[in-house]
Formats: sequence, structure tokens, C-alpha cells
Amino acid sequence: MLQAIRKKFAVKKILHKLPTALIKRYGLSEKYTQGQIKKAMEIEGFNQDYLHYAYAVILDFDEAVACLGNQEMVLSIRSEVIQQYLGGEENLKIIFEKAKKVGNSSADYGNYGDNF
Repeated sequence: MLQAIRKKFAVKKILHKLPTALIKRYGLSEKYTQGQIKKAMEIEGFNQDYLHYAYAVILDFDEAVACLGNQEMVLSIRSEVIQQYLGGEENLKIIFEKAKKVGNSSADYGNYGDNF
């Protein structure tokens, strides 16, 4: 049970705070790299045990599969996030909608996450 609570907290933090951290650190971008995601999580004190969740959600699908080496894992994580944390919203780029306001709000948001 304690592990489930830790996981829920870690995933919520990834969804709600990691986009803001990426924008503040690297600027508003259509894509972020594995290295940028990992570094932002380290600096912001995120639980590294859930780095695979960050990769699965923030990288585009093909990059996430290449990074994690398992298409089923990426699909499973994304499905879990959509159902349990985003209320069924299938457009994962929604997590950047609030976060982009802290970055350069005049920046072109582009087509971030079209492969979600």
C-alpha cells in the first residue's frame, strides 16, 4: 500500500511539475530529449524510480519505445496515465497546457506531441 501511495505521488508530480521544470530549464519546445528529462528530474528531486513513466509520457511514442525497449510497456504506462491520472483524456500533451504559461507565453507552441 505504501508503494502504491509513493507511485501515485511520483506520477502526479511527473504530470504536474515536470513539464514546468522542462520549460523553465530548456524553454518551450516541441520535444525534449531523454537527457533533458532525466536531468530535470534529478535537479527537481523527482523519484528516479519512475523515470520510465516520464519517458513514456513525454517522449513521442517511437522515442519512448526506443528508450524503454518495450512497446507494450509504453502503451501500458500511457493507458494507465490516461485512465487514472488524466480522467480519460487521451491527448497527453494536455500536461503541457498549464506548464507552458510559466514559460514564454508568446512562444509558438507548435505541434508538440503529435505522435501521442
